[in-house]
Amino acid sequence: MSSDFQLIAGTVRDLRQLVAEGKFREDLYARINLWTFTLPGLRQRQEDIEPNLDYEVERHATLTGDSVRFNTEARRAWLAFATSPQATWRGNFRRTFCQRHADGHLCH
Repeated sequence: MSSDFQLIAGTVRDLRQLVAEGKFREDLYARINLWTFTLPGLRQRQEDIEPNLDYEVERHATLTGDSVRFNTEARRAWLAFATSPQATWRGNFRRTFCQRHADGHLCH
């Protein structure tokens, strides 16, 4: 049996440190650590919030057939919150997507 695939993996943990502590297999780390890309948290990439909000709204419309859009004031208020220090976005875009659904009452 043969296979041909590429593996893309992501983590918030420091795998190098876990290897050093004996909590992650060194041989596996060597195989998957060919290319590293660090994506800063959403707090550090606030310019990504609005385009991704637009993407998620359009994606929702495509998947469900529902036409959803923010009214002007609700959108302004949501973006003001989303870029404020109160918005921690611990889960990045997953959190943003869930929050947008929770805030559905702001949409019409």
